[in-house]
Amino acid sequence: MREYAAFTIANLASNPEYLNAIGKQGGISPPIMLARSNNIHSQCLALAALRRLANFPGNRARLVQGGVLTALASAGLSGELEIQREVASCLCNITLESSTRVETSQVCMSAVVHLAQSGDLEAARQAIGALANLAEDIETHAYIGAVGGGRCMIALMNHDALDIHREASRAISNLLTSFHHQADIIQDGLPGLIHLALSPDAECQYHAALSFRKLSPNLTSHAGLVDGGGLKSLFYLLKVKDIKTRRQAATALRDLAANPEHKITFSEQGG
Repeated sequence: MREYAAFTIANLASNPEYLNAIGKQGGISPPIMLARSNNIHSQCLALAALRRLANFPGNRARLVQGGVLTALASAGLSGELEIQREVASCLCNITLESSTRVETSQVCMSAVVHLAQSGDLEAARQAIGALANLAEDIETHAYIGAVGGGRCMIALMNHDALDIHREASRAISNLLTSFHHQADIIQDGLPGLIHLALSPDAECQYHAALSFRKLSPNLTSHAGLVDGGGLKSLFYLLKVKDIKTRRQAATALRDLAANPEHKITFSEQGG
């Protein structure tokens, strides 16, 4: 009887007009219960309902308060492709709510990083989007670093899918707010950022420029940026149409130009 009632709520959640009412009237707990089912089909139906419920902003905190995170953390390690997609999408929706981010990082970070490396583009894109959302809150950065999330994003900047590029670069630019992640990115991620700056995609250009702007006050990044072709990438970003991208690039160049060790190179390369 409980399962049939949960199926009913899951079916009702397919109508966007009912999402708030379901959340307000206690309809979140049954799909969470069903998401722990040993039956793959029941579990997938429940996760789809939870993903739809998370589309409504008012339900995101309700879902976390209802205990959805432990169910998502477990289901995120499933080998079933449809379950991976539903979990990744649900996490991406939930992490749009800033108040849920720290708790989501504490409970689900291993699942997020696991899904970000999925061979399925949709599951990976949604998971990387969730990580990028989480990284907007600096209090999540330690949890991201503890499971190798930063290094995972560095590797994914070389992915051949544009959507993955966009979300990974957004995650990197958010993680660079934290000094802890800068060391890893300076060590392993500069070539990817320098290449990303030359992308024809406006979003990737902006995220690259923002990353350079966050790195440039850190003197340990200067040698890698200058010697690795970063100046030419920044000069390129100065000429794009988007004024926000140009502003970030100009600020990074200002910091690089202040370093006496690189002024000659700056001039020789057309600065």
